[in-house]
Amino acid sequence: MVDLEAPTIQIAPGAVALQSLIDGIKYQVTTLQDQVADTINEVTQKIAAIAANQDARNWLDKKEIRSQLAARSDAAFAEIEDVRTVAVDTQAAFASFSTTVTARFGTVEASVTTNTQAIATLDGYAAAAWSVTVNAAGAVAGVQLVNGGSGKSAFVVSSDKFQIQLPGYNGGNPVPVFTAGTINGSPAIGIAANVYLDGFIFTRMIGAGQVTTINLAAQAVTAVNMATDSITAANGAIQNLSVQSLKIADNAIIVPIVQAISAIAVGGSSTTIYSGALSVDTTGLAGKLLTLYLNCPLVVYESGSIASSCAFSATINGTVVSSYSFTGQNVAFTPTLSGSVQLAASGGVMSIPVSVTFSNPGFWGVQSGSFFVMAAKR
Repeated sequence: MVDLEAPTIQIAPGAVALQSLIDGIKYQVTTLQDQVADTINEVTQKIAAIAANQDARNWLDKKEIRSQLAARSDAAFAEIEDVRTVAVDTQAAFASFSTTVTARFGTVEASVTTNTQAIATLDGYAAAAWSVTVNAAGAVAGVQLVNGGSGKSAFVVSSDKFQIQLPGYNGGNPVPVFTAGTINGSPAIGIAANVYLDGFIFTRMIGAGQVTTINLAAQAVTAVNMATDSITAANGAIQNLSVQSLKIADNAIIVPIVQAISAIAVGGSSTTIYSGALSVDTTGLAGKLLTLYLNCPLVVYESGSIASSCAFSATINGTVVSSYSFTGQNVAFTPTLSGSVQLAASGGVMSIPVSVTFSNPGFWGVQSGSFFVMAAKR
């Protein structure tokens, strides 16, 4: 295990820029690679130091067996060589076993070399290394296993591709898990998508706040990708919103009543021009102020033999929002009643009474008119 000090790459609370994330990953990977390389070098150098000096070292007891098997014919040459060495003194114990298989024809050569080495010293240090190197016309691939004690082990693969075969599947063909290559001249590793078994990365694999809009292509997330009712007024924030009218439910923003006023003949003492109720759904708006607007233009006339007066009044929820009075004889005029009132939303469906009336001593009538009232929901 190697402890790493993570770099600070956060540019805002809960948001990490893509380039900062890439730089942070590069930093951690590079640091880890450097520390792993240092560990491997420490172990291999100690083993190599003893192996290189074994001939000059004054061992108390040393034995070596070397064998060679070779065949040659003109430009063709083949050989198998193995060397086995054991040595001890008062400071260290050393054992080595190497095998090299070589085939050469003219200038073309291929070889396989296996090395196994182990050391133990008086000061409590122990290390072991094993490697297989395959060389074909100068192109080298291989594996190396190094262990220098707790926290100092490494398994190194030198290969263009890393493949794994699950027995009994895929027709015996191995699956390429990793592919080695370069990006802009630097070594890089490509990972097959199905290394996640099903080819998908789920949210449990992504830290909170690690994906921001800078990581997403334009229009990459649509309603098809989201669960029903996953975004609500409580968890969604929309800036610079542009919404077509067809996207809004009927009466979701304003609740109007529009009605033509029928003619009212002369006569009577008090006449109701309009009386009704405005229904407003205030679900989720409890305590919010609603503004109600009323407008009622009329065409009124007087047909008496003497001058007389009339008075008009408009009310919303019992509150007079507009009134008008006039005196005349054999005249017509066009009064307009308009006004507004604010009410606190109940949080449910509200039924708000509205009305327009006029007082007439018997000589006034209404020729025509219109009535409009609406509630604006916030």
